[in-house]
Amino acid sequence: MATDTVSALSDIYKRRYKGELPKIFNDMTQSLNMAQQKTRDFSGGQETIACQVTRAGGTGGRDETQGFPVPGGASVVQGSVPLRRKFSVFQVSEDAISRSKGDEAAFAEVLGFELKTHMERVKKQMNIDFLLEGRGILGTVVTGGTLKKEVNETLQVTFDTTRYMEQNDIVAFWTNVTDTSSVLTNGGQSDALDKEQVFISSVDSSTKATVKRTAVQATGDATVATANAFRLYGEKTTSDNAGNQAMSGLRLFADDGTLVTSFQGISRTTYPRWQGQIISATAENLSRDHMYRLAHKIGRQSGTEMDTLIWDVTMLREHLATIQPDIRYSPVKDLDSGYAEESLVMTLGSRPVRLLSDWDAPFGTIYGFAKKHLFWYEKHGLHVDESTGSILKQATPHGNTGAGDVFYGYLRIKGNWAVDNAAAFGVVTGLNYSAE
Repeated sequence: MATDTVSALSDIYKRRYKGELPKIFNDMTQSLNMAQQKTRDFSGGQETIACQVTRAGGTGGRDETQGFPVPGGASVVQGSVPLRRKFSVFQVSEDAISRSKGDEAAFAEVLGFELKTHMERVKKQMNIDFLLEGRGILGTVVTGGTLKKEVNETLQVTFDTTRYMEQNDIVAFWTNVTDTSSVLTNGGQSDALDKEQVFISSVDSSTKATVKRTAVQATGDATVATANAFRLYGEKTTSDNAGNQAMSGLRLFADDGTLVTSFQGISRTTYPRWQGQIISATAENLSRDHMYRLAHKIGRQSGTEMDTLIWDVTMLREHLATIQPDIRYSPVKDLDSGYAEESLVMTLGSRPVRLLSDWDAPFGTIYGFAKKHLFWYEKHGLHVDESTGSILKQATPHGNTGAGDVFYGYLRIKGNWAVDNAAAFGVVTGLNYSAE
């Protein structure tokens, strides 16, 4: 393909899609829409954020002849917000570009379709990240088996859920959900299934998916065992250090130290007020009491009021009758961003609380938090890479040598969510629900 043809396509991109790509969030990912309203700039590889982790001391009653209390200020520590990157690689065949050569509208159609579909995928993954744990876990194995060492071998696996899995995703198996470094083994020998060699060939049902090997880096078959964690490739650790590339999520904010002992660089053991609020429902049906308890716990521990609840769409439908007397539609405006939308609002005591139902929210779970303590730190908004002077490169994007008759480009976004008061985030887990 001639160089001038690639240049022409890049020129069309610059005229029609110049700068960062537009905000693409809609009602199907409304949690993401809400979560990016308060944006701060990311200035370096790690952004600092001030967090109060203890109350002020130096306070107490005294007789007039007694000395004053020993001075003691509140403890404010510097937390760190780790930078996360998300990429989405697209490709355009030489044939597709050649057929549209000389036709700007056709060029734009070829490129526009790729940009649209990959923007939507980035949006979807970010929405899932925000609603989960920030560990890249797609599911855990219920029934596994043996994934033979030969290339193109397949294995159907039963998971607790496949709702976050997509065909052709490159994935990795890890020993369990808290595993930070080890991979599946065979006879003590690492089978290196954290490498780029396993992908989802099909999603067969709500609980079954078939995985396929594309390479073999060690001898021996690999055992996929019960409780193994299934992650997107590259999103592999439980901590918030540089080894993990999943963006932080609500379940991580609401953690009490069980998932990670240190969050945003602050120990949840040393500073218990840096823990989130957890209520275990143990298969109970949702009631207003769960929401009251969550609101009260957040208020008592954080000194602020819960104003947002997020849950799965199915749970909202199942339990709507239970909470219907307290619900109304009302315009809700965020004072910091000016963002306003017609929202479902529930009154808890005298305080209105916005209810968000999201298809990506985990089953049996309700998140509650004070939205003013949630921030989106952004290094670079969603954009197409032009570091080589063109949006298209003639090479394979996944480490293979040589160049094919296919051109690729990629979208990139850099940032992460952060909180300045972890105690203002909570979760109710284990609620009874009917998954659909």
